[in-house]
Amino acid sequence: MALVYGETGHTQLAQIAASMSRSLPVDPLLVGGIILMFVGLAFKVSAAPFHAWTPDVYQGAPTSVTTFMSVATKVAAFIVIIRLFDDAFASYYSHWSAVVIAVAILSMVVGNFAALTQTSIKRMLAYSGIAQAGYILIGVAVGVGTSLGVQGALYYLAAYAFTNLGAFAVVTVMSGRGEDLDSYDQLRGLWHRRPYVAAALAFFLLSLAGFPPTAGFIGKFLVFAAAIQAHNVALALWGSAPARCRSSTTCG
Repeated sequence: MALVYGETGHTQLAQIAASMSRSLPVDPLLVGGIILMFVGLAFKVSAAPFHAWTPDVYQGAPTSVTTFMSVATKVAAFIVIIRLFDDAFASYYSHWSAVVIAVAILSMVVGNFAALTQTSIKRMLAYSGIAQAGYILIGVAVGVGTSLGVQGALYYLAAYAFTNLGAFAVVTVMSGRGEDLDSYDQLRGLWHRRPYVAAALAFFLLSLAGFPPTAGFIGKFLVFAAAIQAHNVALALWGSAPARCRSSTTCG
């Protein structure tokens, strides 16, 4: 942030954008400041490779705290990312887009495949959140090139916030005597014990996985469509491949 301020002389987003549009030739310190700001925000949204803290913190914290971290802080951080990169830093798009795309792809791959091996519900949801961050970053990465990018990212963010809040709400409801529900074994027979809770959990998980006709599916459709509209078909294919593997028994 200090580098961006030092090179533009402004803290207002509109003035930063105007200063950057006049910045020729490209200022390497300004590019460095933009990339470092993205790294800091990527840490906040649990994007790979800045995600290592997320599974341990999600599992170790009380469920109410985990819910707040996974929804409120992530939504706030993504709003900052969208405002900065698709507005204030738009004129330097060609210098930061490759970094955002790389982080988006890595987040989707790491989050989806790591979630498959988990036995803890909260760790599984943590890795799911890492993957969802990658999908939202698709909209950020192509937002400057297409109007659908930002719209898709915002819709996906809203859908993720609702479904993730619902999934953790079910975990909170099922917690007994102050102990968090954190094992798949504790979910066995849930349909017979609490059918409505089981149905709600199934709905939220299907939405997070992107099954139609849930909000998660629409969100993925929008960000993939934005990538295709921006002539970045490869990014859409990268996003769809791990999702298919997560929702099927084989990857091939």
